[in-house]
Amino acid sequence: MGAPVPGDLMFDRIDRLARGLEPFLIDMGNDLNEVTVLVTSEFGRTINVNGNGGTDHGRGGAMFVIGGGINGGIYGQFPTVIEDGPEGDLTVMNDFRQVYAEIIDRRLGNGANLPFVLNGYDAGGSYLGLAQPS
Repeated sequence: MGAPVPGDLMFDRIDRLARGLEPFLIDMGNDLNEVTVLVTSEFGRTINVNGNGGTDHGRGGAMFVIGGGINGGIYGQFPTVIEDGPEGDLTVMNDFRQVYAEIIDRRLGNGANLPFVLNGYDAGGSYLGLAQPS
C-alpha cells in the first residue's frame, strides 16, 4: 500500500475535492484571512476489502483545514504501520474534537464555550498548532 497516485480512486477523489475548493478560495481573495474551511469525513473505513471489492464503515478518517490563519502541514499522530486495530478498523489516534476545539477557540474566538459546543469536551488548552488566533 503506497501513496495515492493519479488514477487511483483515493487520489482522484481528493483531487476532485481540491479542484472544487480552489475557485472558492481564489474568489475569497484578501477576505480569505476571515475564512476557515474544515473538511472532515463522516466516518472511517476498515482496512480490508470486503466481498464487494470495497471497504466497510469503520473508525478513523481525515480532516482538511483550509483558509487564512491556518498553518500548512500534517498534524496529529499517524500510525507507522497500517494494520488492523479494533474490529478490523484503523486505530483512532487523534480525537477529532481537538481540531474542532482549536478552530472554535483560535479562529472563532469562542474557547470559553467549548464544553457547551462540544458536549463537555475540554481541550485543556492543548492544541495541535494548526490555527493562528484571529
